[in-house]
Amino acid sequence: MNLGFLKSHEALRNIRHHAVRSMLAEALKEVGFTVHQEVQGLATQGSVRRIDIIAIKNNSAYILDPTIRFETHADQPHEVDSEKKRIYEPTIPFYEDKYSLSHIDVIGLMVGARGTIPSFFANKCKNLGLTHSIVKEIAISAHKRSVQILRNHLYGSDNGNFKLF
Repeated sequence: MNLGFLKSHEALRNIRHHAVRSMLAEALKEVGFTVHQEVQGLATQGSVRRIDIIAIKNNSAYILDPTIRFETHADQPHEVDSEKKRIYEPTIPFYEDKYSLSHIDVIGLMVGARGTIPSFFANKCKNLGLTHSIVKEIAISAHKRSVQILRNHLYGSDNGNFKLF
C-alpha cells in the first residue's frame, strides 16, 4: 500500500510538498532569481492552472514544479518532467505576458519520498546555480516528512498535532 494516496494523510503530504517548494524558492532567491510561489494562470485552452514556482532572471524564467513521489524506476524523474511539461507548457504565453518575459522553460523536479535525489534533480539544481547543500537539505526534509506520514499511519495523528520529531 502506498501511504501517499490515503486521504487521511493529505495534510501531511501537503506540508511535505510545501516545505520542499519553499526551500527551493528560498534557494533560488539567494542566487538572484525573483521568485513567485503558487501563482494562478490560464492555459491556452482556457483552463486555470496554479504553478508552484516561477523563477525569473533577466528576461527569462523557469516554471518549477517539485513533486515528491515514491521511487519506482530509473526513468521516473524524466517521466515526471514530461508530465509537468504537458500540464504547464500551455500556460507559458500567459506568464510571458504577465511578467514581460521572452522565454520560459518548464521543469518537473522529482524528489524521492525516501529522500532520494535523482541525478536529474541534482543536475537541474546545479544548472540553476543552487548548491549541493540545499539539495541535501531538501532530501532530508522530504525523508523526515515521509517518516512523519508513516508514523501518522501507524500510530495516529496525535489528535491533529503534527509534530516533526
